[in-house]
Amino acid sequence: TAESPPAEVMQTVPPLLTDRDPRVRAVVAEILFQLGAMAADAVPLLCRRLAAEPEPSTRFWLAMALSCHGHRAGVSQALVAALDDPERIVRLMAAMSLEEAPTLDAAALARLRRCLDEERELDMLESCTYALARHTRDAEAAESLLATALGMESRFAGQE
Repeated sequence: TAESPPAEVMQTVPPLLTDRDPRVRAVVAEILFQLGAMAADAVPLLCRRLAAEPEPSTRFWLAMALSCHGHRAGVSQALVAALDDPERIVRLMAAMSLEEAPTLDAAALARLRRCLDEERELDMLESCTYALARHTRDAEAAESLLATALGMESRFAGQE
């Protein structure tokens, strides 16, 4: 089993997410992703930085770092907000991270459904569909999701 990082590491590393150097912020976000559950104390800062970070590559790592914390307060909301990010890779990582969330509220599910109408990239559509399928329990919603997925398949049939 992996040991927890020393307390001084967890006191020093997360605040570097606000460093002036974007390379430092990206590396710190990646480190926090690699620490996984051991970085639980950094979750509120990760959520705030995902919304405020100007660099797309750092936002990508912030969304990845949040992927294993979906059960914590504020994480799903931060990831749902990232579905509106101007960078496709950030939106994709947010959608993939939402797949891992233990539960999603009605607003998150509605935003994922809107992604199916708005997105044009197949990988993004797949991630949104997987997240919805994982979190949609009732038969009517599942039938609607299946119809949407079949429509996506025909929309991309000639692109592969």
